[in-house]
This record gives sequence, structure tokens and C-alpha cells, in this order.
Amino acid sequence: MQSLKHYKRHYKEKGTALFLILIAVVLFAAITYAVTQSNNGNAVSMSREVADTKATELVSYANLIRDAINKLLLRGCDETEITYQNMYFTHVNASSPSDGRCHIFHPNGGGLTPRLFSDDYLDSTQVDPIYDNHRGEMGINGRNRIQYMGTDSNGVASTDVLGIFTPVHPEICKAINRRYNINPPSYTPPTTGFYGTWISNIIGTIDGGLRTTMSGLLKGGGCYFVNQYGGYTSYFVPLLER
Repeated sequence: MQSLKHYKRHYKEKGTALFLILIAVVLFAAITYAVTQSNNGNAVSMSREVADTKATELVSYANLIRDAINKLLLRGCDETEITYQNMYFTHVNASSPSDGRCHIFHPNGGGLTPRLFSDDYLDSTQVDPIYDNHRGEMGINGRNRIQYMGTDSNGVASTDVLGIFTPVHPEICKAINRRYNINPPSYTPPTTGFYGTWISNIIGTIDGGLRTTMSGLLKGGGCYFVNQYGGYTSYFVPLLER
């Protein structure tokens, strides 16, 4: 009788141990899947905390570029002398002084370190054909005019310098818009008033050519939907009003 009880207890403990092992395997698989998805550029889901952190990094980086531009202007650099050339931006601005004093990403100039953002900042389901070769970069474009921004009152005469990051992950896009209270309560990206044609990333010189007009873009920046090339979301931030 004693041996029978021992026999039953032995197999009960063995069964409990096997059950715990199976639970551990299932949990490990779930955690592995979650980590893989969070590191996968194709993942659509992203927690609000993570999105807010990444949005802060994008906005902070744009602010650093804006501050560096103002710093160089105050130092005496002309708008046409400022260049954004770095390890990612290979275009050379021939008008920029060779000593680097008007370079945003040069120790003698703005002193910034260029950053390439990882794929989890991007929406892999969208393609911006103009900027697709610059994914992860903060593009600089001086061929867009923003209505009611800068020196002119109606957006007809001048162009402004924009920082452009595209295509933005949808949760990061909403996190950016929460910062600027754009389109509450959903904070989904509104469509820009867009006219004209996109021009390639202007990274060496601030060009004054009139190419596009965007209305509704707030001065602080924001994440907007561009209804072109199938549609994509972009973080636009004014860096220099003209």
C-alpha cells in the first residue's frame, strides 16, 4: 500500500514538472515573438510609451538642426553658404566655405553629429519614391513654400527650409501630433494641401526655387499624410522661415 502511494506521488510530481516545463516553453515563445516583432520594421504595433520616446528623438534632432542653422546665421554665414553635407548627405555645396564654418555637421560650424534612424521609426508599408534612398535620414529641403509662414503673408513669394522624415511609423506619427495637438482626439495625420512636384532631397544648398506649396502646416511641425505616389506619412518641421 505504501509503495502504491509512493508510485502515485512520484508520477503526480513528474506530471506537474512536465506541465511547468510546457508553460515555460510557451512563455519563452511568446516573449521571443514579441521581441522579434518589436525589432521588425514590418511591425505595425508599437506601444504608446515607445512611440512617444521615438517621437521625442525625432523632434529633438530636428530642433538641434534648427538651432545650428540659427547659430551659423548669427555667426555671419549666408543662407546660401550653409551646407548639410555629412557621411549620409554626399552633395557638396560649392558656395560653402572650405573651412567648415558654415557646415551644420562640422566641428568648425554647427558641430552636430549626423544620425541615421533605424527601420523601426519607419512605416515599411509606405514608399516615398523621392526619399526612398534616404530612408532613416532627416532630409533637408529648401524648395517648398509654406503658406502664411515667413516674410510673405500668402505663401506666394518665398520658400522655407524644411526637415523631412518619411515615411513615419503610424504610432510615432500620432505621437508627434500629440505633441503639437494636431487633429485631436485621434491625432491621425491630416492631409497636406500639396501642389506641384517633389524635388530631390536638397542637402547641399538651400535653394530658393519655387516648387511646392503646403497649407495647414503648423509652425512647430507635425506629421502629415501626403496624397501622392500612393500616399505616405511624413514628419515635416520648418527649420528656417523665409
